[in-house]
Amino acid sequence: MHKILRRQLKKAKIDNFEEIEPQKFSRFISLVDQMYQDHEDDEHALQYTMNKLNSEMTSLYKRLENASKGRMQAVAGTMPDMMVLIDSDGRCVELFSLGEQKVFGPEDFDPSVCNMYRIFEENKTVQLLQKLIEHALATKNLQVAESQFGDHFFEMRIMATGLQENGKDTLILTIRNITQQRKSHDRLIYTATHDGLTDLYNRTYFQERLRQLAGDLQAGEKITILYMDLNKFKEINDIMGHDVGDKVLIEAARRLKSVAKESDIIARVGGDEFIYVCLDGNNRRHAEALAEMIVRQFDAPFEIEGLKLKVHTSIGISIYPDDAANIEQVVHYADESMYCAKREEDIHYCVFQQQIADALEERYRIEHKIKKALVNDEFHLVYQPQVELESLKITGVETLIRWEDPEMGFIPPDKFITIAEQSSLIFQIDEWVIKNICKTVLSWERLGLPPFIVAMNLSRKELGYRKNIENIAWIIQNSGIDPRRLEIEVTESALFENEMGAINNLQLLQNLGCHISIDDFGTGYSSLANLRNFTFDKIKIDKSFVDHIVTDPKDLSIVKLTIGLAKELGMRVIAEGVEDARQYELLKSFGCDEIQGYYFYQPLKAEQISVISLANFQLTTLERHLRRLTHVPLKQARD
Repeated sequence: MHKILRRQLKKAKIDNFEEIEPQKFSRFISLVDQMYQDHEDDEHALQYTMNKLNSEMTSLYKRLENASKGRMQAVAGTMPDMMVLIDSDGRCVELFSLGEQKVFGPEDFDPSVCNMYRIFEENKTVQLLQKLIEHALATKNLQVAESQFGDHFFEMRIMATGLQENGKDTLILTIRNITQQRKSHDRLIYTATHDGLTDLYNRTYFQERLRQLAGDLQAGEKITILYMDLNKFKEINDIMGHDVGDKVLIEAARRLKSVAKESDIIARVGGDEFIYVCLDGNNRRHAEALAEMIVRQFDAPFEIEGLKLKVHTSIGISIYPDDAANIEQVVHYADESMYCAKREEDIHYCVFQQQIADALEERYRIEHKIKKALVNDEFHLVYQPQVELESLKITGVETLIRWEDPEMGFIPPDKFITIAEQSSLIFQIDEWVIKNICKTVLSWERLGLPPFIVAMNLSRKELGYRKNIENIAWIIQNSGIDPRRLEIEVTESALFENEMGAINNLQLLQNLGCHISIDDFGTGYSSLANLRNFTFDKIKIDKSFVDHIVTDPKDLSIVKLTIGLAKELGMRVIAEGVEDARQYELLKSFGCDEIQGYYFYQPLKAEQISVISLANFQLTTLERHLRRLTHVPLKQARD
């Protein structure tokens, strides 16, 4: 018997079911009925409670869900990106943010009822999106890619959510419009790779691109390098101003572009230096034809600011890999070939030949030896006396550098100085010279020699660098000698190359007390302009004029006028290269102050200068006159 039934029988006081009385049975039935009624009431109460609780929980969940979605949409709404939940088929499940949707369609466009593939159906981006979805689902990692849609650029980011919708995996896709960033990036790249004035490639990018081209070159293919610059461009720039110079460069670039094929590369690699790279020519004849075409482009005058300027170009040609296995070496060969063309007035281009490589090798060899010579103290100085015409006193000496190489023997100064000026070695040589001059002057002072002027030539390259001039000034100031003992000689061509900078640098040395003279006067550019722009102490008439004053009336007139001009401007005049009595007498009659040359003295060592300087100082005027009358020029003695 069930325990509940037994409990109900006990409540009805029925001990024996078989002997039950009617009254007790009626009570039993009443109790059972009440129990069923109570159970039903409890069930209804429980159902009501459960329904009420479920309703409240559902309402709370909806509120939380809406709040969460609202916060997410609020955040997403502030983003410039389109953010959408998609499934593995590209269908838009839910839209979180429109972002730049107007790029993809009309204003009422609703991607939430579309398939993302249909948005890009006219674009290759659909293939990219398919790959991104596949990779994102396979790797569970963020996938990022850029694509173009019309005139716009976009960055797509996609990542699997790990959730499903209608049995399909879902992913979060964001699309950001990066058009402005891309344009800014492209502008930066363009600025980094192009010359700001001419819009040609710059040196840095050109070198990188050229190395890439050389590395990708197939068998039988060649790269033709044309290295060029504009003849006398510096004169245009200095005389007419940088604005005109810039316009000349722009026009030169335009003319070069006009002959270029799509595969050709043009770069501006220096002030007025350009490199033209041709990829479809495979022989020297084609390279020469291209050079002639470029030369013809420069036949017509440059019309700039109402001026018609004749601007020509010199071109050096070298071919890779015919001329060298290294592309940088080929460029260097083209550069050297250009300078060969510049040395020939009637030749506008020069094709690389082995002689140029030999000359380069010789130059490198000399450069190496110069470095060793500076370390091993192989250089030495000699001094050529400068004589005053009236008194025949030694009033100064010009310092000349000499080099005796252990292997090559005597190397002429015009050879190694020229090579040194093509590198930074000239700075070291100039510093070595000035230091040794100062030491020698101190030794002469200790011997009691008269305080004559010691002249030295300052290289054209040195003259353009302020720090180097300041270093020379520091050496002089700390040497212990009187700066007024020194004379700095500069050539006119050196002044012309950097007129204002050179004059400012010379002013520094002149303020220190050094004398400043123009060397080789009359052989450079714009001589009278130099005299106007700077107060020189002395003019040196070049030997090329002195050589012919006896036989050439024109040279005679030039020398005479130069001396007269210098006198009017309050400057002393010295003539160099005087080798006979007739030259001496003419110069004296014109009022020349000093002469230098083999007629009196050849270059001498410091010890010899000590001897003749003391002897010269002790001579009387009559003795000097007798010495002049009986003097046999050293040149005649050698002959």
